[in-house]
Amino acid sequence: MKLIADSGSTKTEWRLIDEDFSKAFKGQGINPLFLDEASIIHEINTLGLNEYFDEIKEVHFYAAGLALDELKKAFFELFSKIFRSHTKIFINDDLLAASRSLFMNGSGIACILGTGSNSCLFIEGKIKDKIPALGYILGDEGSGADMGKRLVNSLLKKDFESGFRTDLSSRYPLSINDVILNVYKKPLPNKYLASLSKIIKENIESDEMRELVMLSFNSFLTKNLIKYKDYQSYPIGFVGSIAYHFRDILESVMNEAGLKTVKIIEQPIEELAQYHKRY
Repeated sequence: MKLIADSGSTKTEWRLIDEDFSKAFKGQGINPLFLDEASIIHEINTLGLNEYFDEIKEVHFYAAGLALDELKKAFFELFSKIFRSHTKIFINDDLLAASRSLFMNGSGIACILGTGSNSCLFIEGKIKDKIPALGYILGDEGSGADMGKRLVNSLLKKDFESGFRTDLSSRYPLSINDVILNVYKKPLPNKYLASLSKIIKENIESDEMRELVMLSFNSFLTKNLIKYKDYQSYPIGFVGSIAYHFRDILESVMNEAGLKTVKIIEQPIEELAQYHKRY
C-alpha cells in the first residue's frame, strides 16, 4: 500500500492506494516555511490514517517549499518518526508532483499557478531546469498571491476607475487597515493575498479585473516560462486553482504568445495516484 500526498500552503490532498483500493483524506496545507514540527505531526495524526500504518509500504509526500535539500532532509526525518520502520519515505517538492501529474515520465514544461507559482523543464521523467519561484514577496508571478497584491495595490492606490473602486470598497473588507493587518501582522500572508482572487473571479466581467489577470499571467510567461531553452518546442501544462479557474484568460494569453496549453489540472492528486500505481 502507498500513501500519496500533495500539499500546498492552503490544503493537502492525501490518497491511500493499492492495486484495487483507493481512499481519500483531506487536511490543511503543510508548508515547511510556515508550520513547525509539532503542528505537522498533529495534522497527520488527526487525519485518521493510523489504522493503516502497518500496511503502508511507501509514503510519497510532495509539498510547496521543499526545493531545498535541508528541508527535504528535515521532512524525511520527521516522517520517519511518524510512520513504521518498514515504510520507505520519499520527500519531494510540488514541482515534481505537477510534472508527474501532467507528463508522467514524459517531457514538457510544467507550471504551477495556485497560491504561489513555479515552473520547470521536465525531460523524460526528470526535472532538468527550473526558474526559482522566490516566494510571494520576490516572485510567484501569475499566482493567487500575485493577483491579490495587484488587486489591493490597484484599489488602494486608486488605479481602478472611481465608480468601480467605490463599488468594490462597499462590497468587500479591503480597507488599508484590513490589508496591512493581514499582510504584515497575521500569519500566512500569502494565503490571505491568494484568497482575494475570489474577489477577482466574482468581478471578472469587468475590464479592470480582466486586465489585472492578463498582466499577472503575462508576467509569469515573461519571468518564468520563456526562459527555458527551446520552450516553444515543448508541450506546456498547468496545475493549480488559479490556472483552472482563470483558464480562459490563461489560454488567451498563451495563444497570443504563440504557445499551446496541452493540459490544465486543478488538483494533481488523481493523476499522481495513477503515476504511483504505474511506477
